[in-house]
Amino acid sequence: VILGARPQQGKTLLSIELAVEAMRRGGRALFFSFELTAPEMQTRIEALGADRRLFQTKFAFDGSDDISAAYVAGRTADAPPGALVI
Repeated sequence: VILGARPQQGKTLLSIELAVEAMRRGGRALFFSFELTAPEMQTRIEALGADRRLFQTKFAFDGSDDISAAYVAGRTADAPPGALVI
């Protein structure tokens, strides 16, 4: 999923909600972001009241400065079928 919108339109919130739903259904979620840090992502997850255990076992966050299409493709090459990549 690639989301695009103007600032403050809820892209991150929607993305996290999609990730939570995917994990609740038994899938994994991988989240790539140039803007968020891992602590900021954790704060947003906690604000949603999502089950922390889901994020400890079924979620991966990557805030690398090296993110590109090739980088994401390489990092997700062995992702399980049905994984949500944001």
